[in-house]
Amino acid sequence: PGAPSLLDSGPVSDPNQAGPLDHAAATDLLARADALVGSGEFAIAESYYGRLIGAGAATTHVAALLGIAECRYRLDDEPGARAAWEAAAGAPETALSWLAWKRLAADRVRAGDLRAALDAYREAESRAPADERAELASRLGWLNKELGNGNAAERAFGRARRSGAPTPLVTWALLAITIGIGFSSILSPDSQAFWFTLLGLDKQAVAAGESYRLFTVVFVHAGLIHLVSNMYALYLVGPLVEGLY
Repeated sequence: PGAPSLLDSGPVSDPNQAGPLDHAAATDLLARADALVGSGEFAIAESYYGRLIGAGAATTHVAALLGIAECRYRLDDEPGARAAWEAAAGAPETALSWLAWKRLAADRVRAGDLRAALDAYREAESRAPADERAELASRLGWLNKELGNGNAAERAFGRARRSGAPTPLVTWALLAITIGIGFSSILSPDSQAFWFTLLGLDKQAVAAGESYRLFTVVFVHAGLIHLVSNMYALYLVGPLVEGLY
């Protein structure tokens, strides 16, 4: 249902029609194929995508290969889908190349070949738009962890925390202020007394109305170990929280 209207209208009515395709016709055919996938007509959609292989721009060619892979995967033809993803990943570079590598990496995970999946996700991350890199870096982190590459996993998770998120200015400011107060207190007893008197959690002062001390107490620390452990936690969690809000 719905397929006849897609097949019978517009500049390209027959996906098997021979001859070159101009940009408008190729774009129209690709849109129709995508619509057919959306309506579950995978076999018909594949014939549309097939008409676009080698036709027009390289981006259209790669998009068609990705479409064929999707159709074959939905039709339970995983080897056929894998072949199309491999062809898309090996095609000339386009804005969709990262997606081809991502799909191929996921296929390799399903096949249990984690090392090959790791390589494919690396290729995807190196080509992906900025707003997609955090997810890919996270997947690299988990794969490295599964393969016992602890240091590589931490680096990947670090990229995942940073990628696609705004610069955590509030976190850096809190780190700078707290570390400054902390080292000032450690290096000078007089300075420590000053900061604890000004910012510390004095219960009598809070009862007298200085409720701000419930918050400013986070800026003072009882020694180097206390300071370092809290600042490391803030360094890890702060950018994540700031990105969410």
